[in-house]
Amino acid sequence: MIKKRSNSNAGFRESKLLHNLHHPNIVKVKGVSKNDRVFISVMEYLKGGCLQDRLIKPFGWKTFISLASQICEAMDYAHRNNIIHGNLRPRNILFTSKGWAKISDFGFDEHYGSDQEGGNWYNYLGEEKSVKTDIYAAGALFYQMLTASQKPPEWQSGELCTNTQFDALPQPLQGVILNMMQRDPSERYGGFSEVLVELEAISLTRKNNGSSEQEVLEVEPEKGEARFSIVLGITLLLAIATSAFVYFAGNGPRTLEYLQLSMREAITWVDVLRVSMQSYLSK
Repeated sequence: MIKKRSNSNAGFRESKLLHNLHHPNIVKVKGVSKNDRVFISVMEYLKGGCLQDRLIKPFGWKTFISLASQICEAMDYAHRNNIIHGNLRPRNILFTSKGWAKISDFGFDEHYGSDQEGGNWYNYLGEEKSVKTDIYAAGALFYQMLTASQKPPEWQSGELCTNTQFDALPQPLQGVILNMMQRDPSERYGGFSEVLVELEAISLTRKNNGSSEQEVLEVEPEKGEARFSIVLGITLLLAIATSAFVYFAGNGPRTLEYLQLSMREAITWVDVLRVSMQSYLSK
């Protein structure tokens, strides 16, 4: 994958540093070159799309912890090598064909000038990029992953206005996200290593408890899908059985008319239940 930047050197320093570094969760920079007008960065190509494509519904517990840990490990590694991202957002989290996350576009703070996500709400009030701004951006990412919210964060009286999906999360996990998104940078975590410690502690507690509130949230869609599938199946069988009874109990054109009407009604109810299932699973 080749990225060409004109009239800006934003990202050149970071690309040059990353060319000599390697981390499993950072897109590999294979080469960097520049002249007075442009600079070119050659990166590995990933086939799995980006995080923005996956923000359709809230992530399940296992998936979130795994992906959030990968992001934190990559960012901690970058910061320890004096590399600030400055533009962390869903479109910069890419995936391999096997679903492994890799962060791209370190330092490319002008690359998404059009703000395709509807506004740069991953950088609070345009703070100058630093370790703390990267932590805030990751917190906003995590909030979005856990709630599937498509709206920028809103604040009232200095407090983040959360939604019901977020409020249903375990308190320790809520605390991690809220600490990452503190409006005052000095009140955020000092580094991603601290966030990792918190996530590992939450994950360990969940494993020791066997089951948790979040675990229920993760498997509920699957249970809901199974319940709706059962209802669909029963409805269809009843409709067919009723139609068969009417057909074999009577005779003549009138019976055939009843059969056709019953089948049309069965198909209508199946469609209604299918739409209901889709609406339920999309929440």
